[in-house]
Amino acid sequence: MMQQKKVWIGLAMVVALIGTSCKKEGTIVTPGGQSRLVSFKEFENVDPAQPNSGNVFLERNFVYEQNKLVRINTKRRGVADGYREITYSGELPVKEIFYDKDNNIRYSYTFNYETGTSRVSSIDIDYKFVTPAVQGRYVYHYNSQNKVDSVASYTNGKFLEYMLYEYSTVDGTEKVVERLVQRSDSDPNFKLKYAIIEYEYDDKQAPNFWPVFMWNQVHDEYLNLHAPISSHNIRKYTYKSQNLMQSDPANDINVYDIIYPSFNSAIFYNEKGYVTQYTENRLNLSTPVVYTYIYENK
Repeated sequence: MMQQKKVWIGLAMVVALIGTSCKKEGTIVTPGGQSRLVSFKEFENVDPAQPNSGNVFLERNFVYEQNKLVRINTKRRGVADGYREITYSGELPVKEIFYDKDNNIRYSYTFNYETGTSRVSSIDIDYKFVTPAVQGRYVYHYNSQNKVDSVASYTNGKFLEYMLYEYSTVDGTEKVVERLVQRSDSDPNFKLKYAIIEYEYDDKQAPNFWPVFMWNQVHDEYLNLHAPISSHNIRKYTYKSQNLMQSDPANDINVYDIIYPSFNSAIFYNEKGYVTQYTENRLNLSTPVVYTYIYENK
């Protein structure tokens, strides 16, 4: 997965990663607020001609206490394979820890808020599985419309990457353009605009819970913290990677190629507007990736 690859690239550099609202209240975000997500499955070996075919690859089951999401249990091909636990201060989530199947911590996230508000100011990451230790931090900046317009990414205190966001509505469709820029800790003038990600959304409420659970192409590996904060479902995702052979970054000439995991999606809803099946038809992938969602009334 491209997002996963970016995390590992970032770690190598130091030894070295939706609708567009900025809703951050500590409540479950679901259509109408009358139901909540309890099961989320990902299927493999799906026949493109039969979207309901395939086998369950990953299953995530959601546990709540007093309407707060406190745990997500994962099964891989039917076998328990790790979990995450979420803790709160009042109504706000303040920590999320990813464990493997042997109860070892892989990632620990700490959510920091602007004083007296529910708006996230930064998120600290402890990569527990890496030796020597690696610490990450995402710092969020907001525009006058209360939307995130940039995110700065630090690794072991070094400012190595930032993301810029542009929002628009075209023919009633909400869109976000994310630009990823790599920096050099030794050369402040170095700025490599290595990727552009374009998001296009539907107009339905997504079962997201910022920041502890949102759409992510590698759900059980880590949180995708630089993806746009969204209350809607992604209808189209386009990943453009810089073509270094045709680009001249020194003169701000940048050429990009559309690559995997770009996708168009097919989304099915129930009568309440909840997404029940989500299919990603990814570029250069012969079979679709299918997710299903199950809800319960509060």
